[in-house]
Amino acid sequence: MLHRTFIFILLLWVSGNILGQSASVHAVAPDYAGQSIHTSIASNPFIKFSEFSNSLVCNEEGEFEQLIPLKSPKVVQFESGVYQLYLYMEPGFHYEVVFPKYIEKSWEEVPDWAATLGLFVFGGPAAAPVQIRLNDQVVAEIASGGQGQIYEILQALRSGANEFVVEFLPGDTPPEDRARLSVSLATSEVRADGNRRLQEALAESALPAEPRDAACTETFSFWAGPPPAQEGELKKQYFLAVQGPPVGYLVTIRINEQPIYTTTMGERFFEITAFLRPGKNVVIFDAVPGCFPEEITASGKLVIVMAPGRMTDAGFQWEGQGQLLGQFDLESRKNPQPISRRQSFRAR
Repeated sequence: MLHRTFIFILLLWVSGNILGQSASVHAVAPDYAGQSIHTSIASNPFIKFSEFSNSLVCNEEGEFEQLIPLKSPKVVQFESGVYQLYLYMEPGFHYEVVFPKYIEKSWEEVPDWAATLGLFVFGGPAAAPVQIRLNDQVVAEIASGGQGQIYEILQALRSGANEFVVEFLPGDTPPEDRARLSVSLATSEVRADGNRRLQEALAESALPAEPRDAACTETFSFWAGPPPAQEGELKKQYFLAVQGPPVGYLVTIRINEQPIYTTTMGERFFEITAFLRPGKNVVIFDAVPGCFPEEITASGKLVIVMAPGRMTDAGFQWEGQGQLLGQFDLESRKNPQPISRRQSFRAR
């Protein structure tokens, strides 16, 4: 299985019928000039044999056009640079597509933990253009709405601690149809129709139609890849749970000085055993007021809990009462101020 790229379907539309049991695809992208694009259709998703396979080099204008034999609808794969692009195609149609900006493949082999990560954008358009940075590199600039757009992040991604920044940029008059814009850096899987289904979000933000601050910037921390090496082994499994409505804060959780996750709300839990060491550990909860406030539709607290637990045939279970290692509660406030809490606990 290839683990060298992300899957991108940025824009497509049917522009007309073509004759015969085939379909065609066309794109013009100047930065693809002279680059090879390999097109294939796998006859079975579990084997590597292709029922169609062909490579073409884009001309000096970066134009690409391929006629593909099809007797029935198929998911067609296009490979170039760091990308694998999947397009659901039906016989008798012509497809105009927009390729993402060309990026030369620089990793010898993308590790498994990075293979399914992408930046997903939905909704909008926002009240102003939005810039998204990952570890000080711009990975997306969004001036209009996003309908399932996916952006490349491989070249900016690190194994370990990462910083994800979402910022409103100066813009012209806000669009009349402005709406909430959601961005999520997440793992995903490919469905049978070639589209992707989001799984676990490592960092995510919802940009309101009307920001609280025109110069709004929010920063999220997350961990990607293998956890840091720890001395000794733990006999128990430990989990972190986030539950509750948005309360106007971004909360970053750091375990033993390592940023693990930033959250604004949630109904999720994940295992943190690999970030702990036998004996004393320290968790820090840093909460800062957010300028992209989620609409608060329910009252209550945002609660973050750390405790031992286990997976059973019936699902996840906490290990009894009174075994909390750390807990942080937040409520909505009229004039929110930064809050930082440090808690120590022992793991075994």
